[in-house]
Amino acid sequence: MGFLDELTACDRAVLLTSARRVVYRDGAEIIVHGDRSRETFVVLDGAAMATLVSLEGRFVAYRTIGPGDVFGELAALTGAPRNAWVHARGSVEVGVLGADVLERVIVERPGIALALCRHLAGMVADLTERVFEHTALPVRQRLARELVRRAAANGDCAVIERLSPHAELAAFIGTHREAVTKELSALAREGLIHRDGRAVRIPSLRALESAIAGAEH
Repeated sequence: MGFLDELTACDRAVLLTSARRVVYRDGAEIIVHGDRSRETFVVLDGAAMATLVSLEGRFVAYRTIGPGDVFGELAALTGAPRNAWVHARGSVEVGVLGADVLERVIVERPGIALALCRHLAGMVADLTERVFEHTALPVRQRLARELVRRAAANGDCAVIERLSPHAELAAFIGTHREAVTKELSALAREGLIHRDGRAVRIPSLRALESAIAGAEH
């Protein structure tokens, strides 16, 4: 559930009326790492990705931002420099709120403030889990957990309609493309996933999660 989905119709209308709409083309920089800008962005259509790049050129992706999600709020609330790059993935339309506008709607609309708190708490929980995975788990378990996160469940079965390119998956789980390709093939051989082009079907989430848990002990 995205940030906008947490809002009542009235709060959503107030927020979007206060925002100016901007469309970014595929690959466009929406936020520049280290910049002092303080706008907050709400995705209205399309998607974006938050990334960092090391001095050695290693690409690290840590968040996909979809319709209804909010980003850029940390700089708006703290005044600190931007802590990531955000690029458009395809054409993306966003609502842009200046820091003063965000502060006003937070003060005036408790429902918006609560939704933002829930969003921030969710991000902390997600990033805490990822830090644990990157530090404590091997590639196979990190990849399997990422597949479970991305899958749309229907009972014990689940489907990923369009799996990200292997290089992008690698950036999310802290490895390289070849390792992702190898582990996806291994999961497929064991019957834990079935692949059909870019689509991935997980016949049993329980079986995949059991395989993850068994390998972690």
